[in-house]
Amino acid sequence: MSLSKSLKLSLLLVAGLLSQSAIAQDEVAEEQLDAVRNEYKTLSTVISECENKGDCNLFLNELVVNKSGGHWRGMGNYRKTFRFWYSDDPTNCDDCQGVLRFVQVTERRSTSHTKEEFLFKDGKLLFHFVKSEMEGKKESRRSYFEDERIFRLQLGEGEVYMYQEALDRLDEGLLKNAKKIQGVFLHSF
Repeated sequence: MSLSKSLKLSLLLVAGLLSQSAIAQDEVAEEQLDAVRNEYKTLSTVISECENKGDCNLFLNELVVNKSGGHWRGMGNYRKTFRFWYSDDPTNCDDCQGVLRFVQVTERRSTSHTKEEFLFKDGKLLFHFVKSEMEGKKESRRSYFEDERIFRLQLGEGEVYMYQEALDRLDEGLLKNAKKIQGVFLHSF
């Protein structure tokens, strides 16, 4: 076999392996995405039942900053609400962060409105959603995690980034903010 044929064969083999690796990675990402979406859907159903019927296996704590929504220095009218959905009393547990399941954060300012959702499982962030509107401009972002490592980022209804591209675009403060919110929850008892 000539060098040229050997080189071509090697390149085809490498291309085939890379293609198979990319396909396998895509399949894993789809499985992870389905698992996160199923967790979100299941928990959303439970929360809806809790809000409508009042009898469920989750507890809800609300923390409201500036409940009256009055003027806040430098921001105009301001109000921020945290809704912590959790499965057990965090003062009587081994892994207290693991009881926090879902956090809804709404923030209203004179010129903007932001809604955030944090989905946790076993103390780890699985999903983050943020939707904001400022002076008529709307933006949204969905971040999906596996073991607190991002594997998918979706901007608005279109742009989707996977693995390293998603990591490159990840808001550096997001995981720190999720940990901070878990801390606020635990310190509220």
